[in-house]
Amino acid sequence: MVNNYRVFGINLASEIELPELLPIDFPQADVCLKIGEVPKQLQNPAKIRKSFEVSCDQVLIRAKNVGRFLIERGKRITIVPEHGTTEKTIRLFVLGSCLGVILHQRNLFPIHGSVIDTPTGAVIVCGKPGIGKSTTAATLAKRGYRILSDDIAALKIDGKSIQVESSYPQLKLSGNSLNHINEDPERLEEIRPGIGKRAFKLQALFKAKPSQVTALAWLWRQQNTSPI
Repeated sequence: MVNNYRVFGINLASEIELPELLPIDFPQADVCLKIGEVPKQLQNPAKIRKSFEVSCDQVLIRAKNVGRFLIERGKRITIVPEHGTTEKTIRLFVLGSCLGVILHQRNLFPIHGSVIDTPTGAVIVCGKPGIGKSTTAATLAKRGYRILSDDIAALKIDGKSIQVESSYPQLKLSGNSLNHINEDPERLEEIRPGIGKRAFKLQALFKAKPSQVTALAWLWRQQNTSPI
């Protein structure tokens, strides 16, 4: 059975269920995802690292205790899971690293950030890991703002115009972040055992269409300073 989804403006046909994504009917897929054979190494890679290899049109990701992921030409994702890997863990890598590579291969520009829709356009919230990008998005969602994306902002640049594509209606939040917005972490599903984050469903607070980018915000922590 093939499941059809829309994510980052891409029609994705998947052999595995991806309940985080928006289901949609379409005549033709842009990207296909399947379980199949994946090599342990690429032929003639341009870059080799412990967890990944890159060639001109392929990226091989090796995730310890999870599996191998082959992403090709912006059109295909093939997965060979390791024994004992859960579907939830596989989905985490598909929706993160694999789709990030797909965006690069399809000439979209992914950056690490959460995207909030405002009356004047989309604002991308960036910053170092753990600084509070998703928490900021969740706080604004609680105040009625709609969210386009969490973790990855996919930009389409056309001359002076920059659009950001919507991803899927979910934020990944730690227990502290959920407490900050008055949500009980124990009532929400874990993203993956051991990483300490849970799935906060956006539902009506998600904007499923792309938006024009009007601002980028950078978060940082102010250092405590002593008076002179």
